[in-house]
Amino acid sequence: MTYSYKFHQILSLKEHEKEAVLVEYNKSIENFEIVGKKLYELLKQKEERQAGQSEKITRGSSIEDIQKYQRFMLKIDQDINNLQQLVAEARAQMQAKEKLLLEANIEMKKYERMKEIDYENFVMTNKCNENKLMNEISVQQFLRTRVNTE
Repeated sequence: MTYSYKFHQILSLKEHEKEAVLVEYNKSIENFEIVGKKLYELLKQKEERQAGQSEKITRGSSIEDIQKYQRFMLKIDQDINNLQQLVAEARAQMQAKEKLLLEANIEMKKYERMKEIDYENFVMTNKCNENKLMNEISVQQFLRTRVNTE
């Protein structure tokens, strides 16, 4: 007798759902990394520019250069603020996808555990049926040998 799991299609569906959520989660990680890297590069650029500007100020620079620097710093600060918001949104999205992935994993594990239990029950039922059949055969053989000896 072959084993057939009654919820096989549901288990298969849950596996596909989990894989889809995993793909979405990986995309959200990539997006978070991309935005985070842009923020890092912008912060690094700001730091380098500040170091260069402080050196220029000690050597002396024109008011026009200082004004350019201040405009650049205002723009870079705005860009940093925008990127920080994007990083926060990407992090929130990544965490939401992670939660969905965890829920999908739990759901799939439930169905896998149900399958294991069902299979164990199937094996036990088969053994019981086999034992009953063996008992019946033994009884029949006993009766045949008894009838033949009498």
